[in-house]
Amino acid sequence: MDLLTELLHDSDPGEFDEDEQSDLLLENVKDCVQLVTFLLGREKYGLDVLQVQEIIRYGEPTPVPNLPDFVRGVINLRGIILPVLDLRLRFGMSPGEYDHSESAIILIAYVETKLVGVIADAVADVLYFPRERICPPPDLMAQVDIEYIQGMGEIRNELVMILNLDKILSPEQIAKYKIASNACASDANANDFLVKES
Repeated sequence: MDLLTELLHDSDPGEFDEDEQSDLLLENVKDCVQLVTFLLGREKYGLDVLQVQEIIRYGEPTPVPNLPDFVRGVINLRGIILPVLDLRLRFGMSPGEYDHSESAIILIAYVETKLVGVIADAVADVLYFPRERICPPPDLMAQVDIEYIQGMGEIRNELVMILNLDKILSPEQIAKYKIASNACASDANANDFLVKES
């Protein structure tokens, strides 16, 4: 069972305190968005669960030249080469020491129609978030460009920023990563061929 499946199995839209139960009764779940939440530093971020395919433990990506600094490299996920994005670097935060972390994870998520890996300090939980509580981000945010924030709101006394992953990579960067990932895939296939022939 992967980490996302465990979170979904443990989540229960009925498990809220008394102040929230009137908003989040089971029959009102359709008025909620289900978020996978994770941590970057002390801040909590969320992605629509439909955008996340799975969550894996952090493993060091393979570096690839000529990609943006916040693209840490690529990983091979069951034969599929995926770029791995470091949101700390994208958001101008201090780099994370993921190699020495037991909680760091990579969310496998969709940017438009393409799968990418997204590094986070730790996974938090799955939340049913009432749509009516989601507000647009303020014009001035100290940490993150509001272009990357779809909305934000408070639940369980915590502020959650909902990311717009489609804005993280520009079309030009997506095209560049496709070229790089295809090259990595070709190298991997060549290496497999050499191993089989040796």
